[in-house]
Formats: sequence, structure tokens, C-alpha cells
Amino acid sequence: MSRKSDLIAIFESVKTTASRGFASSREIINGNAYTPEGQKQELNRITEQYTGQIQTQRQQAMDAIDAGLQGLESKWKSEVLKNIQNAGYQAGLTNFLHILQTGAIKDKTDIRNAVTVYEGDHNAIAAIRQLLITSTIPAYQEIALELPEDTRGKNRELLQRLKHNVDTQISDQGVFQLIHGSGRTYEETVLFLTLEGFISFVQERLGDDLELISVRA
Repeated sequence: MSRKSDLIAIFESVKTTASRGFASSREIINGNAYTPEGQKQELNRITEQYTGQIQTQRQQAMDAIDAGLQGLESKWKSEVLKNIQNAGYQAGLTNFLHILQTGAIKDKTDIRNAVTVYEGDHNAIAAIRQLLITSTIPAYQEIALELPEDTRGKNRELLQRLKHNVDTQISDQGVFQLIHGSGRTYEETVLFLTLEGFISFVQERLGDDLELISVRA
């Protein structure tokens, strides 16, 4: 399984646990087996039970996000070191940048084809993009806008924000509200909607290794 599928599976497991807790609370609230005081005590009991389970799953999700970010940092470092230590690669990049500086390449297709050599090299693409966008040649400026920006900083920010949101929004208070709340269905609860949001974010914005595939805010 990928880091992405592992993280989604953890969120799904929280949903399953929360659904069981909600169902148990509805049986108590809607049944006639307890006095008002007995109902309160039983709700408190299952709140403690499900809070413990969901706390464990919340930590698993946070650990999975940490592991994903650490994996990305290792991957990015390896890519940088590999390219820097490759003398031939660096010489080729230097020559290409020099040719662009002279404006010798006029054909946009030739430039695009040459740039493909450096796909995945965030630093090389940044250098090429900076040179092109500051050029007085309109074709160069046009191509510069086609090149991807370095998303590593955004990737770090969003994964750290996701971890923070998991920590604060899959909360003990959220479990208490789930069990003691007046929602008619589980799908109307704040916790369910929160988890759906987390799953949607991971599915739509992150790749298998939790690298960004969409960079919108």
C-alpha cells in the first residue's frame, strides 16, 4: 500500500469507530432501558471508551503524515545530491542556461524539449524559469509561465497543516459531541464531515507518497 492509501485507510477506520460510537449512543438515548441519570452515566462510559479508541487512531494518522513528510524530505534531498554530484549533468545545465542567456534558441518547441531533461529537478527548473521570465524575449517569458513552480514549501506547509487539523479536529470534545449530541444521523455529525474533508483532501491533492499533485491554496 502507498502512504496515501494508508492514510486514507486510517481516516476510514476513525469513521467506522465513530459510527459505532454514534450508533451505541442512539440506542441509549432513544431507548427506555435507562433512567435519566443512568442514561447520562452510560453515555459517559461509552464516551470514554470511544475517546480512547479514536485517540489511538488520531495518533496513527498524525504519525502517517509525519512519515510521509520525512519520506518526501529524504526523496528531495536524494534528488538534489544526485544532480549536484553529477558533473556531466551540471555542465549540461550550465551550458543550457548560457545558451538561453544569449537568446540563441529561438524555437519554442526546442526550448520546451530541452527543458524536459530537467523535469523533477526543482532547482534546475527554478533557475531556468527565473532566466526565462526576466528575459526581454516574449517567447522566453511565455515558456517561463508554463514551467512548474517549486511546490516543496507548499507541500510541507499543507502536510503540517493537515497534521495540526487532525490533532485539533479529531478531538476528545468532538467525540463527546458525537456521543452526547442531538444529530439525527451520523452523516450529520461534525466529526463525520471533518473526516470526509480530510479524505477528500488526501484523495484530490496528494500523490501516492503524499507529494502535492494540486497546488491551489
